[in-house]
Amino acid sequence: MKTLIIRGSEWLRKNKRNGGSWKERYMVSLMNDQGEMCCLGIMSRECGVPENELLNRSSPEVLAVGGVANACVLEWVGIDKENNKNAVNAMNINDTLLKDDEKIKRLRPIFKDQGWEIDWRPNE
Repeated sequence: MKTLIIRGSEWLRKNKRNGGSWKERYMVSLMNDQGEMCCLGIMSRECGVPENELLNRSSPEVLAVGGVANACVLEWVGIDKENNKNAVNAMNINDTLLKDDEKIKRLRPIFKDQGWEIDWRPNE
């Protein structure tokens, strides 16, 4: 099992604190100009995808089409529809207005299904 560390300071997600603004903060799903990343962006970085390849990419599937996804990332978007479903479900949870702890609670089984354990560090 791989460990995915999600730090509150770098996690790009929709929440009430940032007004739930979609257009200003969420035009880029994997990583924005401030270096914040969604859960799948953090996972892609941990898989070894360089941060410059995450910028302006909307999903792991786009990494695959662009030829920068490695086997670790492709596990989320491969031919198996269940894997792609997990990626879509993770994106949907990441982009809700749920509280962070609830998002993490819902993300854990999805990531576990993909072989990842989430280490949530809200104060980092």
